[in-house]
Amino acid sequence: MEEVVRVLKSETETMRAHAARADDRCVELERLREELLAALDSERKERKEASSTLMSERRRAEMAEQARNKLQTELGEGRRLMSEHSQASRMMQRGLEAQISSLRHDRRQQVIGYCSELSKWA
Repeated sequence: MEEVVRVLKSETETMRAHAARADDRCVELERLREELLAALDSERKERKEASSTLMSERRRAEMAEQARNKLQTELGEGRRLMSEHSQASRMMQRGLEAQISSLRHDRRQQVIGYCSELSKWA
């Protein structure tokens, strides 16, 4: 009987040791699980921030593209207006040159007429 009690005590001690190791292992696994959850949560936050940053950069790039397109349109419009003004300026210059030529011709005719009148009286 004492032998049975001793064997049972030995088995009980062995089972308690296994139970203690199992408890320690459970505690360790629980700690690792919490660390893993914290890392997973951290990674989710980082991905969310990266996604947000990416969207911001996309919006910024789209706005820059729109601004560039607007500037190109305005530049094209400015070039067209400059071309029109240049053409109008050339036409005005030709008109003024024609008026000057006509005035010179009229003045020359006046001088010739004046000289012929003077020659009649001289």
